[in-house]
This record gives sequence, structure tokens and C-alpha cells, in this order.
Amino acid sequence: MARYSALLFALAAILLAALPVAAAAPAKAYVNVPHCALDRNSAMSVPGGLDMNLYTTWVAKTKTEVHYYERYAKLAVTVGGHAIANTPSYWGVLYYDPYDGGWAARWEYDAGVLPGGQSMNVVMKITLTRTISDGFATYPKGTVTYNCAVATF
Repeated sequence: MARYSALLFALAAILLAALPVAAAAPAKAYVNVPHCALDRNSAMSVPGGLDMNLYTTWVAKTKTEVHYYERYAKLAVTVGGHAIANTPSYWGVLYYDPYDGGWAARWEYDAGVLPGGQSMNVVMKITLTRTISDGFATYPKGTVTYNCAVATF
């Protein structure tokens, strides 16, 4: 019995040693582009070496109002002058946000790792193709542009 246990232990040790070791993913920095443009004078500093995730969130009283926003808001986003293709595919799942008291959808794009001492300029244009409401306010048809310069230290 002891011989059998030792054999099983040795086999388990060999199998565990053979498992690939997953490299740790870099930590993430989340940059809310409209917030950066409106509340931070279009500039934000984050530590270098982090995976930069750019995002915006739309919150509304009802699920239907969020779906209208996803349908009638066209996003055009550039990172360092390069346009992001297929922007509608970056909308996440609909969820309830108890902090804001409504239903929400988050648009998020992984811009990659930005080394320390580097910067990137992000431009997000949101064009409403018709007037919509979030249940709190009404937003007219038109385009709003948000600029955000992200620098690393």
C-alpha cells in the first residue's frame, strides 16, 4: 500500500510539473474617455506597463432606452490616430447599475500596454442619429467629441 501511495504521489508530482505555467496578465488601467475630457481637462496620467482599457458607459431608466442608445449612437474612436474598426462590437452586456439607479451598457476597448514615459491621444466621437432619452434627460441628434491625452509615468 505504501508503495502504491508513493507511486501515485510521484505520478501526481510529474503531472503537476508538466502543466504549463500561465503568465500573469498585466494589471489594467481603465480610462473613461468622456470623464477624462470633461472632468480632467482632457488629460489623465496612469502608471506605465498597464493594459489600457478605454471605455464609456450609458445609463438609462429602462432597458429599452439603453437599447435605443446602442442603436442610435454611432461611435468613432481613434487611438494614436488609428481608427478602431467595428466599434459596435465592443458594447458589453446590459446590466443594472444600483449606483446610478438604472440599466447600463459599457463600451470597452483594450488599447494594449503603454510603457512608462509614453502617451497616447484618444478621440471619441459619439453621433446620435436621432433624439433620444435616457429617462432622466433628452439628448438631441448631433455629434459630441471627447479628447483625452493619456500619459504614463
